[in-house]
Amino acid sequence: MTCVAMGYPDDDFAANAVRSDREHNEEFVRYVGFAD
Repeated sequence: MTCVAMGYPDDDFAANAVRSDREHNEEFVRYVGFAD
């Protein structure tokens, strides 16, 4: 599925203020076998 946004941005639209409270990758991901 693909979505294309068309029109002008509405900076006052409530959905634009939603921020995720997910944990950062560093808090639960472990990379094994890859050198920095």
